[in-house]
Amino acid sequence: MTFRQLQQDLQQQPTLDACAAFLSNHAQALRTLFYSGISDAPPGAPLQADEREFEAEQVQTSDRDEAAQALIDFLNSPCGDQLRSGVNPPPAVSALLIYFISLCEHAGFHHLIERIAQVLPPGSLRSRAEAIFQYKYIPLASVYYTARFDNITATLHSAWDGAPLSQKAQCEDLAIEYFCSAAAPQDGIGESNRTTLQTRFADQHNQARFPLLKSVRVVSILNIPAERLPQEREDANARIAEAFYDEASLLLPVPPQPHHAAICATGGHCHPGLHPAREALAAKYPTEFANTNIFVKQPLTAATYTEFNDTTKCMRYFRQYMPLHMPQIERAVCDTLDQRGFTRHRVHIIDIGGGPGTLYAVLASLLHRRLYQDYHFDITLVEPAKGFHDFMRVIGQHVQHPNLNIREMYACTSDQLPTVMRKHDADWYFLGNAITPIVKDAGDAVKAVKRLCTVIDATRRKTSACVLTLAENTNPSFAIRGPNRLFSMV
Repeated sequence: MTFRQLQQDLQQQPTLDACAAFLSNHAQALRTLFYSGISDAPPGAPLQADEREFEAEQVQTSDRDEAAQALIDFLNSPCGDQLRSGVNPPPAVSALLIYFISLCEHAGFHHLIERIAQVLPPGSLRSRAEAIFQYKYIPLASVYYTARFDNITATLHSAWDGAPLSQKAQCEDLAIEYFCSAAAPQDGIGESNRTTLQTRFADQHNQARFPLLKSVRVVSILNIPAERLPQEREDANARIAEAFYDEASLLLPVPPQPHHAAICATGGHCHPGLHPAREALAAKYPTEFANTNIFVKQPLTAATYTEFNDTTKCMRYFRQYMPLHMPQIERAVCDTLDQRGFTRHRVHIIDIGGGPGTLYAVLASLLHRRLYQDYHFDITLVEPAKGFHDFMRVIGQHVQHPNLNIREMYACTSDQLPTVMRKHDADWYFLGNAITPIVKDAGDAVKAVKRLCTVIDATRRKTSACVLTLAENTNPSFAIRGPNRLFSMV
């Protein structure tokens, strides 16, 4: 299903009950559609986007524009007329509207959130939607952020007070997003707004009127450095969109699918190699898996990358990035095997920045295909985050193939590799994320490859040709060739 198809299908529904029946019959397709419309490509994109990234951004923009048109047409349809007349929406229709709120919140379509709010019955959901519009529709930043303080906090508090814990957390995130939006540096206005709102958020009289302002999460945002506010705003925005998505999904149940339903948020519409890896980690770390959702941003920077040493952070990375990375990694693997080939079918791979085992899971899936079933892969993992080593061990124990073997694992960056690893007879150096901070000069493909050339020369025992593949966010036409080497970017 696409948003254009959804638009056409919704226009054909004569009543809210008919619409609810249609939505219930297509629950899984809707979940997958809005999941793809909300989730972003991973943070940490290269400094200069190449043509494929530009095209991907254009596709996402087009999808969101079509989603916006689908919403507008639905609100102008007979079903929209019924909602405006005061008819309470069936649960499936409420789910559709919440999915649209989630998408609009993440895409910045605040004017459409106002239109949704106008057809919602009074209650927590309407209050949350109205609050978003109030602090995002700001004609004059120097005036309206602070002038609307009472209205925004009163609206948020009415939704927060007595709400379930998940909705309380979302209301707190809405308050955080409001504060960060107003106080973030912007042409000299942010500092003035920040000082005013800090005073009002911390005022005892205001906290007595609106206990939401006393919550630990809201109080913690008041004194963080100004330069961190834009990132805090983005993180809150992602959590808000995620919470709306989860709320909608609870109203629109999907018939259970054995093997996938309890594990895969996309209901099986993702890389086949991901499911056994998810199941293995969910069984090993059930609490962390249950408490980690799918849109919480966790930017990969040099300062934070090697901090993936606790299970919760690793699980968040796994659930956020692996569904995005695995199709890209598979294409890079297949293109390299098909176009470059190897002189023998037993291939030793140095997996640089392998994370929780993305390449391993892809290879485990590919080995079941006839085209690749004669290969035998030995993997040496180079990954500084020790928490990912635990994940790799769990996946390796439960996702197995007789032609796939984990040879060794090193907790270091690529530049440190020559000092800790003895010389190997490696056939293939694979970098699954070309901008990973474990490689110096990440983001500059030419410099990064030159550094990797030095690492390869220092760690390989053979002088015969090997292959270096940089997958994801790279220019496919870029290549370096040497007398004894063949490097390819896929």
